[in-house]
Amino acid sequence: MKKIDKELQFRATFEDTKKAQKKLRKKLNELIHENRCLKDYGEIEEFIDLLSDSTFGLGNIECIFWLNNKKHIEIDNLEKFIGDVTDWDKNVLDGDFFFFSLGKYNEYEISIDEIWRNIKSKCYGVFAEAKSMSMRISKEVIDIKKEIKRLPTVKK
Repeated sequence: MKKIDKELQFRATFEDTKKAQKKLRKKLNELIHENRCLKDYGEIEEFIDLLSDSTFGLGNIECIFWLNNKKHIEIDNLEKFIGDVTDWDKNVLDGDFFFFSLGKYNEYEISIDEIWRNIKSKCYGVFAEAKSMSMRISKEVIDIKKEIKRLPTVKK
């Protein structure tokens, strides 16, 4: 039998960021499909961790949410707004929420699935830069896999 060593290199932080982005997309798709807020403290903490791990804090951007009713919402800080949404416990964001979070739009009532859809879209804009940053700071990790290659036996 002959041993073969294989050396694989990967960038740990980059791979972790990609994994977190995939999990966040999956979670947002679930929240959109179920049209619901986050259920409890554990789910909120898990969501916030996924957001942090997948965006590297690059989500503190100004943006606009375009709504189905042809209105829009101007967001001064996306991550702060997402934090406020994670603490909301109803399936409709109303004027009280918007006035508290943004200081305006107190006449709006928007289904939470539409907010999650906009959050997902804006996160896509942040994901590319987060992956780029994670690649720059990522430590290379070497993983050595040992494989055993079986050689056919020769009859004498």
